[in-house]
Amino acid sequence: MTTREIIEAVQEKGLWNPSGKTPWLTLHTAFSRDIQTNGSKSRFVKKDRGKFALR
Repeated sequence: MTTREIIEAVQEKGLWNPSGKTPWLTLHTAFSRDIQTNGSKSRFVKKDRGKFALR
């Protein structure tokens, strides 16, 4: 999923209501940083440009 799709799904379920202008960019940065920091131990994997999945 793209980070926009993830944000939309989370909002639809009422799990989080982000207040920033670009929450998908914040999430993208967080996923990328986690992958870079934790490598193969990261909970996330980048599948394609702009798309992430759970490991």
